[in-house]
Amino acid sequence: MTTPVDRPRFGTAGLRATVGDGPGQLHAGVVRAVADGWAAHLVRTEPDVTTVGVVVGRDARRGSEEFAAVLCDRLGRAGVPVHRFDGPVPTPLVAGAVLRLGAAGAAMVTASHNPPADNGIKLYGRDGVLVGSPEDAEVEAAVAAADAAP
Repeated sequence: MTTPVDRPRFGTAGLRATVGDGPGQLHAGVVRAVADGWAAHLVRTEPDVTTVGVVVGRDARRGSEEFAAVLCDRLGRAGVPVHRFDGPVPTPLVAGAVLRLGAAGAAMVTASHNPPADNGIKLYGRDGVLVGSPEDAEVEAAVAAADAAP
């Protein structure tokens, strides 16, 4: 398990880091904490999330398929239904799917324009817009709590 000291932090609408197993890097343990924290946040703030679910998409970067699978697994364990794309998709498609499906939000596994060794997770609200202040700080706090849980 990672600790809040060595886990990548949320920034603009999500987090990004170099993929790897070291401190401050992005790996399945970090993704589990993000999924658990985001699910807890959604259950607390979106009363219908266990009915309408969320959308999860990914790009073709290294680690994206694994990270999307971890997100889907952990969200499902929290009782949040997942609408998942079968393969890599462009980021705008994920944001648009939130609106089309009436979902409570979305996660896109991508590092966008960042270096090829990086990957990340962008979070969207039910309006299909990237999560911003103050919600990003609330999600970060929920992720930190999930990360610290036994």
